[in-house]
Amino acid sequence: RCLRAIRMGCSPRDIALRTPQTILQELWNAEERSAHAYYRSDRVSGVICSYEDLVGAGREPQGCSASSEDILLCAEDARERANCLQAIFAEIEKLPAGQRNIVRGVLVKGASQSDMARELGVSRAAVSKQLSTAVRKIRAAIRDESKETKNTTTSAVCERKEH
Repeated sequence: RCLRAIRMGCSPRDIALRTPQTILQELWNAEERSAHAYYRSDRVSGVICSYEDLVGAGREPQGCSASSEDILLCAEDARERANCLQAIFAEIEKLPAGQRNIVRGVLVKGASQSDMARELGVSRAAVSKQLSTAVRKIRAAIRDESKETKNTTTSAVCERKEH
């Protein structure tokens, strides 16, 4: 859910849980696309096997197995992205109501600035200006937060070195 939220640019709470049927359908569609791409390609040489054929033969598909280091790095990346999203959404909540509504509409829900302007009864330029101001505030807050985190980490490391 976190990875889908990052791709869609919204909170993990806004992403609905997928049913097992949906997940299986997505996997089926991916395999169908792969098979279609293979048969439509101009490649003549090479051997194509399904995952089941490889597992049945006692072999691991090449390029599909990730090392434990890769798995840890992916998990760390996902955790870092989720933390960034949480920080951004926390900063959005701190914005004035008008800016918060515009940011949610344009950046989270994907509405155009023109649509937001019509909905709010203001000009598109006003929406653009409010959006720019809000994004500037969010960036500044995140930048300040990362500097504080970096300074805290640096001071903790320096204290350890002194002792």
